[in-house]
Amino acid sequence: MLHRRVVVALTLALLPAGPAFASFTIDLIWSGTSSPTLTVAPATANVSPAEAPCGSGAPSAAGPGRCLTVRVTAAAPFLSANVNVGWSASGSGIALDHVGARSFGQFGGGPPGANPATPGPVDPSPCGFCDTAYGPFGGATPASIPAGTFVVGSLNFDLAGAHVGTHAIAAFASAGTGGVIDAKNAPAPVQINGAILNVIPEPGTALLTGIGIALLAASARTRR
Repeated sequence: MLHRRVVVALTLALLPAGPAFASFTIDLIWSGTSSPTLTVAPATANVSPAEAPCGSGAPSAAGPGRCLTVRVTAAAPFLSANVNVGWSASGSGIALDHVGARSFGQFGGGPPGANPATPGPVDPSPCGFCDTAYGPFGGATPASIPAGTFVVGSLNFDLAGAHVGTHAIAAFASAGTGGVIDAKNAPAPVQINGAILNVIPEPGTALLTGIGIALLAASARTRR
C-alpha cells in the first residue's frame, strides 16, 4: 500500500498545471487561399496590388507578389510569441519583396501596449534546409494578451522567378527567443507549422511537353 501511495504522489507531481496544458499554435497562412498551401503558375504567380495585410500598415512598400502571414493562435492568455520564417531561396527561386511587423494591438485586437518585434535577416541554420530566414515575428507585452488568433507579421514574396515544383517555407524557433511565453512567465508548449508553395507548369508548356512525349513514343514504335 505504501508503494502505491508513493507512485500516485509522483505521478501528480509530474503533471503541469494551468496554462501549460493550453494550446499555442504558430501557422504560416497564404492570404490568397487562407491556407498553408498556395498553387500558382509562373505567368500568374504574382498579383498586384499586394494582398492584405502585406500592402497595409507601416511600412507599406510591398509590390506585386503573394502575401504569407504569420499567425499565433492561443487558447489561453500569454505574454509573448516569436518565430522565424525560412526557405531555400536558391532551390526555389522565391525572392523576398517586403517584410512587415505586426503588433498584437494594432492588427487583430489585443492590448494596445503590445510591442511588435522588428523582423530582419536571421541565422537560417536551425531550419535545416533553409538558406534564407527572417525574424523574429511576434511581440511581447507587459500585460497578458488574451486568447485568440493574431497576425503578427507578413512576408510579401516575389514569385516571378520561382522554379516549377513544390517548395517548403518553414516556421522555426531559435533557442532562447522562439516560441510562446504564457501568462505565468513560463515557456509554453507550442506547435509550429510551415507552408507550401506549389509552382505548376503553364498550361501551354504542359501541353507541348505532352505532345513531345507522345511523338517520341510514336517514333520509337515506328523504329521497332
